[in-house]
Amino acid sequence: MFIVPVLVTAPEGYSQRFVEALKACNADRFCFEPISIPLIRTTPCEDISQIISQAQDYDYMVFTSRKAILLLSEYLKKAKISADSIRLPKVCAIGKDNEALSLLGITPAFISAEPSLKGIADEFRSRVQEFTLHSVRPRIAVLGPRVEDLIEPDTVPDFLKALHAIQAEVTYITAYVTRPATEQALREAETLLRDKIQWVAFTSATEAQVYKRLSHNTKPSLASFGPYTAHCVRKEGLNVRFTSPDYGSFAGFAKHLKEFILSTSENA
Repeated sequence: MFIVPVLVTAPEGYSQRFVEALKACNADRFCFEPISIPLIRTTPCEDISQIISQAQDYDYMVFTSRKAILLLSEYLKKAKISADSIRLPKVCAIGKDNEALSLLGITPAFISAEPSLKGIADEFRSRVQEFTLHSVRPRIAVLGPRVEDLIEPDTVPDFLKALHAIQAEVTYITAYVTRPATEQALREAETLLRDKIQWVAFTSATEAQVYKRLSHNTKPSLASFGPYTAHCVRKEGLNVRFTSPDYGSFAGFAKHLKEFILSTSENA
C-alpha cells in the first residue's frame, strides 16, 4: 500500500471538507493519510451586522470566501432574522462556495467562468457596457477577512482595485478576523513535519506565512490550491512542487494531487 501523509493547513470548516476529499481518492493500493492542523484561525467580526441595516444600499454583494457566507448565515440565525426580510442584493461567490448560498435561501446572480475573485472581477468588467448604458455605477459590498499578525495576501486588495477600475462604488465589510494558529497547534505541526509528513497542502497564502514560522528539520513537498495561491506561496520564498489545475473544488485538488504523486513515483 502506497501511503502518503498529508498535512492539511486550512482553517476549520475548510479542513474537514478537504480531508474528506483526500480520503475519497483512496483506492487501488494508494492511500492519502490526511492530518488536519489549521495554521490559521478565524473569529467572527460584528461588522457583519452592517449588512442588516444597509443591504438595500447595494446592487451586489460579493463573498470572498465560504467562511463569510457561513458567518452571515449564523448571524442571521442567532438574531432570528430571515434573509428575505433584509432583501439582500444580487449575490456572488467563488466556485463551489456558491453552494453555501443555499443556507441564505438565495441563488447567485452569476457564477464566473473562472472560480476566483479575478473571475468575478472579469464578469463585472464584461457588464460595464450595461452599467454605462443605464448611467449607473454598480454599488458593491464585499465581505471578507481582516488579517492580523500576518501580511495580507494580494488576492482581495487586487479584487478591490479591479472593481474600482470599472468605477464601481465599493464598500468592504469585515466578516471575520484571520490570525495565526495557537502556539500549541504550531508545536503539533512542527512535530508532525519532523516525524511523518510527506506533503503539505496549502489552500491560502496566509497558511504558507505561518508555515514559514515553523522550525522543522525535514522538507516535505508543497502543494497549492490553484495558481493564485501558488503565486502568493512563492512570494514567501517557498518552493511549490505541485499546483492544482482544478481550483474550483477540493475534490479536484485531491484528484490531481494523487495523479501527480503517482506519475512522479512511477518515473522515479
